[in-house]
Amino acid sequence: MLELPVELLEDSRGLSFPTLSLFLVVGLFLWAAGGVFHRFWLVSLATLAGGLVGLESGQRFHLQPIVAGVLFAFTSGALALALVDLAIFLIGALAALTLLRAAAPPGTEPLPFVLGGGLVFLMLRTFWMVLTTAAAGSLVLILTILSFMDRGKHLDAVDWSAGHQKLLLGAQGVLTMLGALAQWMVSRWNQPDDESAEESRQERKPGRKRESS
Repeated sequence: MLELPVELLEDSRGLSFPTLSLFLVVGLFLWAAGGVFHRFWLVSLATLAGGLVGLESGQRFHLQPIVAGVLFAFTSGALALALVDLAIFLIGALAALTLLRAAAPPGTEPLPFVLGGGLVFLMLRTFWMVLTTAAAGSLVLILTILSFMDRGKHLDAVDWSAGHQKLLLGAQGVLTMLGALAQWMVSRWNQPDDESAEESRQERKPGRKRESS
């Protein structure tokens, strides 16, 4: 049975109020727009992680830590999107192979199904990003709200969460669906309609500018 990571609530008791507030803002952004701006998230996290690794391991490669940090950061950021696409393809291929072994008769050639599953997952990458970020944002929001309530002495968040796992999982599922809907609305709002886009293209033409002048 799936369970929410209640142990994180114990760790959150040592966090300050501004830190919890920052987690709340990050959770809201992930929940409402994480999938829409997933390229920004992926490149930023990969760049940050690569920079930290470079700072820690620079001396092993006989490099100054700052030089290694910059090199690792730029390399990780440049490769982030390509590696994510590869990971999505492999997940789809593994899912197709698992389904094939469970449903297909023995001796069925797995290669076409494996490649097809990987391609389907790859073409639906935005869908998976939206669901993943909405679920992650929902989890962060639930844990942060429980941490605020625990800090305010309204309830013992750890004990209460341990006894209400089904309720919390149901709440996360509902929040995930609402987050996916919110991200769809944000993506529609973020894309200009065809008429306004055509007008902006016409305004950029040099002839149109001379006529208006």
